[in-house]
Amino acid sequence: MDSDIASGPDSAGGAAPGSGSALHRVPRLRTVLLVLALLVLSLPLGGISLLKLYDTMLIRQTESELIAQGAVLAAAFHHELMVESSRRGTERLRSLESSPPEGRGEFRPIPARLDLARDPVWPPAPEAAPSGPPDPVAAAAGSRLVEILEETQAITLAGLRVVDSNGIVVASSGAEAGLGLSHRREVASALEGVAISILRRRTPSDPERKNQAFEPSLSRRTAIRVVLALPVIADGEVAGAVVLARTPQSVGRALYENRWSLLPGALVVVLVAGMVASITARTLRRPLRALIDQTTRARRGEAGAVRPLDHPGLHEFRQISVAVSEMADEMEQRAEYIATFATNVSHELKTPLTSIRGTVELLRDHRDEMSAAEATRFLDMLEKDAERLERLVARLLELARADVLRPDGESVDLLSVLEPLVERFRATGFAVELCPSDVPDTRVWMAPEVLDSVFGNLVDNARQHGGEEARAEISIRSSGDFLAVSVADSGRGITAANRERIFDRFFTTAREHGRSGLGLAIVRALVEAHGGTISVRAREPGTERDTEMGTEVIVELPLERPADRRES
Repeated sequence: MDSDIASGPDSAGGAAPGSGSALHRVPRLRTVLLVLALLVLSLPLGGISLLKLYDTMLIRQTESELIAQGAVLAAAFHHELMVESSRRGTERLRSLESSPPEGRGEFRPIPARLDLARDPVWPPAPEAAPSGPPDPVAAAAGSRLVEILEETQAITLAGLRVVDSNGIVVASSGAEAGLGLSHRREVASALEGVAISILRRRTPSDPERKNQAFEPSLSRRTAIRVVLALPVIADGEVAGAVVLARTPQSVGRALYENRWSLLPGALVVVLVAGMVASITARTLRRPLRALIDQTTRARRGEAGAVRPLDHPGLHEFRQISVAVSEMADEMEQRAEYIATFATNVSHELKTPLTSIRGTVELLRDHRDEMSAAEATRFLDMLEKDAERLERLVARLLELARADVLRPDGESVDLLSVLEPLVERFRATGFAVELCPSDVPDTRVWMAPEVLDSVFGNLVDNARQHGGEEARAEISIRSSGDFLAVSVADSGRGITAANRERIFDRFFTTAREHGRSGLGLAIVRALVEAHGGTISVRAREPGTERDTEMGTEVIVELPLERPADRRES
């Protein structure tokens, strides 16, 4: 069996000291998924419990049983009324005998409709009240049913009563004979000819509870009772009613009685949940362990250890794998860049520092032997090396700012920056020309000081490398959503080998003149930070081209966005 993803020394890429116990307390993925699966599978049971569906089913089952018992009891009472009326021969009772019960021979089903979630639960039934004498015919008919009610109650555990047309009990399985029940809601409704089922709260003082102490306790733990009242109708009139009451079976008792039937289903549910959790955990664990293994190897310094997974299993894991791989590649590139950058900076700083140290030693050891001209020459060397260090530090700061620059959405008209820049270089004696342009919109998505730094570096580079007679041209043309700005010089050109490296940091062919090789690297960083591109075309030395220009640097800058123009 696979080990826990969250445990083990390699799973977390190496835990910090003292964190082992906390690490092992993290639950397994398989355990979490099993719990979630069981919770999901238990939702239907929770819904049934919340909506009281099973309780309602048990209540309706009890109601159906009472309806069946009540129908038989009502028919028996009606029959006894007929017999007693025939024996006595009274006019009213003869009418009962001569007129069969209304609707006899037709189907008149009474459906069970009680719903615990919808129907109210009424208070416990009020005590039976003293009343006058019952109808003599109904009393005689009911007396012959008492033994039947008691025998029925012993089996069905239901409370059974028969009342006359005035609501006076004429037969009961309890001790309420001769008392009145017409003040009870269900009895009043039945005496009006309407069959009714209601729910009442059950109390320990209920008469049925006293008379049914033999009943198994588990089946009587519900706090409600189902009460049914059916009218007994003869010759279109209500001759009495039968009232039945029964406590429905409790959910706990029902589950207990069906435990052996439910147990296999419960085991199947647990097994299915376990299988779902195991399959899901396996699907998730493989790519997770692969990612953990890759990151652990990368932490140990293995180059190229993090790569997109061949079998990610899920689309989201593929995305994570690709994102982690790209992040690792970028971190490796940055680490390599930092190492190379540190080496180059060390080299660039070492040269002038070595010269300064050597010059200082010569001055210290031979200052008295030097002529004034020699001393001045050595001091000039110190000054030049100090200036070189100053330029290098300034360039490094510019490069650092360019690498972390984030555009702020500022825009500027390109010509408003290039025109004063051209005048500034002309004032130094360098011949630079801004060619006329027919581009209607020369507004670009770049801050003016950044734009000045980009083209100032390019023009200065043309002046430094083009030669004494070199001149430069700046031209502008449209290129879709970009403006292509060309800075070309008439210098000696550049070799193919050098052309591939001119944007590299610290690459320069004029190191002896104090150049640091950072100018074009700064330009590229600034341009790319703003979503632009930079490229170079150059004539190799000793070759001819259609144009007399030797080197041409092309910068493509994004045009200002419409939203930016509205804001400006």
